[in-house]
Amino acid sequence: MNQSGKAATTHFLHQRVSAALLVPLAIWFLWAALSMVGAEHRVVLAFLARPLNAALTILFVLAAAYHMALGVRVVIEDYVHGGAGPALLVLNKLFALTMALACTLAVLFIAW
Repeated sequence: MNQSGKAATTHFLHQRVSAALLVPLAIWFLWAALSMVGAEHRVVLAFLARPLNAALTILFVLAAAYHMALGVRVVIEDYVHGGAGPALLVLNKLFALTMALACTLAVLFIAW
């Protein structure tokens, strides 16, 4: 298998693993979010301050950001032609990293 074939296989596996990880995390996150509809601000903060909830929220955010970056990368590679492609790939990575970092820091700030 040539180098691009290995990269495609790795990308495919990363997308599938992140998707598989997101299934239970998204179900948990949806349940958690819906259970707090109408809750007071302090209740939501207390929920996120629990170590397990903070860890699961961070894991959900990181997996979602990574999965999103992988998917957007494929769209850019398949549909953007010309000189904008490489710049958009960099912006995609920066956006995913920024969102993951911001959300992780926000949860950690609440949790501690």
